[in-house]
Amino acid sequence: MTLLLLLCVWFGQSQASPAKSDTPANAQHQSAPSVPSPTLSENTRQTGNESRQDQNNYAHWSDPLVILQLLLFVAVLIQAGIYWKQLRTMRSTVALLNRQTDIAERSAKASETSAKAAKQSAKVAEEALRIGERPALGVTNVTLTTFNPNEVPIAKLEIKNTGRVPARCTSVHTTMNIRPEDDGPEPILPSLFRKQSRSTITVNADRHSFATTNRRLSVAEFEGVRDGRLWLYVYTMIRYSDGRGGDYFTEYYARFLPLLSQFEDCPTHNEAT
Repeated sequence: MTLLLLLCVWFGQSQASPAKSDTPANAQHQSAPSVPSPTLSENTRQTGNESRQDQNNYAHWSDPLVILQLLLFVAVLIQAGIYWKQLRTMRSTVALLNRQTDIAERSAKASETSAKAAKQSAKVAEEALRIGERPALGVTNVTLTTFNPNEVPIAKLEIKNTGRVPARCTSVHTTMNIRPEDDGPEPILPSLFRKQSRSTITVNADRHSFATTNRRLSVAEFEGVRDGRLWLYVYTMIRYSDGRGGDYFTEYYARFLPLLSQFEDCPTHNEAT
């Protein structure tokens, strides 16, 4: 804008200024009729040359074109300074934006890491609560209450809740079977004859369940179990929940030892959750 204004002023002065003409001093000198002496003419000529040189210098520096060029040069310097200052400001702004972007990215990564850690901590806490605040049913004792020839053998199982909350929707399946002694790696699981109604077992409470063959024991079976040729064993499956969506089970398998008159827990086939 400044440059356009200066150009307009310069063109206006160029249109208004007249063409160069002879100065009054030159006109008077040309019209003088007398002829001076050689010495005087030489001094006058030197004086006139110096005067014209001074006038030319003054006219040169007072020329609107020269003044305009000087003003344009000054304006260019000022504009360059403004541009340089703006450039430095823009560079500082860009550097600040880059730092802010880097800080925002680091904050986002830190927030994401914190969110993952919080989620993992919540899972661990939930699992710890589930493990700690849950029921736990197990068979604490098995007793053979009836074991005589021509009678139905009966074994009483004692079940206890050693957990920290009641066991809800508890169902107990029990059975007893007699089979030849063998070294099979897996027990022969009989069909489940009894299915008791669902119930709740409170904390530290006991519950009794009974296993039987549902038939009379023959003399040969009685003697085979007493001599160790036959195995008499009980099998129990207990299913229950904690009332919050957690379902559990306890599988119990034991064999009767006639010499000790007690049951021996299976060391490998019992399972529980």
